Amino acid sequence: MANSVAYSPKEFKVAIAFEDTVGTAETTGFISLDVDSVGFPSLNPAQVLDVRTGGRVLKEADFFQSNKGIIREISVSGNAWSNGVTPLLENITSDTTSPYLISDTYSPVNVGHGDTSVADFTETFTVAMVSPESNSSLIFAGCVCTAFSLNGDMGIDSGRVKFSATFKTGYKPALSATDPTISTLYSAGNQRYMTDWTATKTVAGKSDCVVQSFTLNLENDAVMLGFQGSNGDPEGIGRASEFSASLDAQIKYDANTEPLIASFETQSPSSSGILTELSNNATWGSATNFGIKLADGLMTNAAYSEGDIMMLDVSQKASAASGGNLFEVIYS
Repeated sequence: MANSVAYSPKEFKVAIAFEDTVGTAETTGFISLDVDSVGFPSLNPAQVLDVRTGGRVLKEADFFQSNKGIIREISVSGNAWSNGVTPLLENITSDTTSPYLISDTYSPVNVGHGDTSVADFTETFTVAMVSPESNSSLIFAGCVCTAFSLNGDMGIDSGRVKFSATFKTGYKPALSATDPTISTLYSAGNQRYMTDWTATKTVAGKSDCVVQSFTLNLENDAVMLGFQGSNGDPEGIGRASEFSASLDAQIKYDANTEPLIASFETQSPSSSGILTELSNNATWGSATNFGIKLADGLMTNAAYSEGDIMMLDVSQKASAASGGNLFEVIYS
């Protein structure tokens, strides 16, 4: 007789835990993430299905597959509770305190296989995809966050802040693994809203903007270096490419914001330093809870956005002045 047990997709969980030793999967101390759904990760085994010489059909002996030395990625999205978001900000920036920032002299943390005495999320973390079927978890060791975004829209959940993230690892996963211990639920943290911006709403140099929606994108890719051990796990993890930060915002078109169209058309390197600041205090150093600052944003778009009323879509790519920061994010 067929097994009659059925599971809802909502019964699956995603959780993360920083690794005391780089590349060694954790089993306890996990923090759950509030995700919309649990999508299946990219396992990417190397497969060769080419017909070899001596025939016109694929023969069983021609088939090749290996799961060693493979790059795997996991993508998640959901509600941005503070105790799940701050570890990811910590990992992608290597900064351990709010405001999380990247300075003009940013240099990434060197991550080597087997590094020990790690007490935070700045190096690697374990991702657990926990099944309601007992001891059937998918465990991914040696993960780093390579892309992270925060977004919100006043027309959705009253401006509640959402997140999305991409994790990458070069370590062989454990499938059908023992379930880990989740010590902290996402609901133990704080939710943040666009309505936290009670004092400053400056976009592309224009203060007192009426903001409808925003998306902050951070990208800091990682490369798996070399191999060690029989599984072909990486010897190290390097972040050598550009750390990119950009902000998209939809704001109301009016006499205050209309000049942004001309500013976009005529900006030059000498006109850089277009401030975007969203926070709950007129003084950035005194802001709390949730804030975003691009001190030197370069405009990459300014265009009409038709709706019930005319809006402006404004995009900026962050740049860093000498002695300044690429971006800063307050989240707690």
